[in-house]
Amino acid sequence: MNSDLAMLTNSAFFADLSRKAASALGQAAMLKTFREDDTIFREGEQARFFCVVLRGYVKLSKACGNGRAASVRVCEPGDLFAECMLAAGPHYAYSAEAAEDCTLALLDLDTVRSLAEEDRSIDRAVMNVMSRNLLSTLNCIAEDRLHTAPQRLASYLLQTAQNDRKPAGFRLPFRKSLLAAKLGLTPEGLSRAFALLKDHGIAVQGRTIRIENSEALRGL
Repeated sequence: MNSDLAMLTNSAFFADLSRKAASALGQAAMLKTFREDDTIFREGEQARFFCVVLRGYVKLSKACGNGRAASVRVCEPGDLFAECMLAAGPHYAYSAEAAEDCTLALLDLDTVRSLAEEDRSIDRAVMNVMSRNLLSTLNCIAEDRLHTAPQRLASYLLQTAQNDRKPAGFRLPFRKSLLAAKLGLTPEGLSRAFALLKDHGIAVQGRTIRIENSEALRGL
């Protein structure tokens, strides 16, 4: 519990809060664990809280007119989601489900609105989060429209290897079906992209990725 609270207070959202607001929101947060595939909330439900991911991953999806749902974002530890409900609403605009076992901090919307009346740093912190999420979404849209599936996958693999400081290879932090959702691909599309990348310096064994020719990958 203490480690989860520490992760919450060390998140980018809390870093933008005043000391008083951080203390108040930390005390108001309800920590809850969800099992893989649990529904956190459904699109159209009355919005009651927004969330900070402390452990695990959360998949956000939006219903389409044909009865199917499109994955719109994968949230990682430190990410916020449904924060837009502080101003929008009153119903959730998308669904959220646990992509794997995860721990979230739930922040009651009415409580946060009330605290924000006394401390404007909360409004600024939420605005910063929404701005970062918007820019991230715009980057994803650009990637989807400008690059093929193999190019999107190659970019992700190179960036992940760089972030992990493991240029020769690494282990995917989550299962491949979640990676497909993160890249805006179907599982079948991701499999085809991996198959193509085998000719561009990538070796795959389960979730372990080995980059045998990073220059070939960058060339793609």
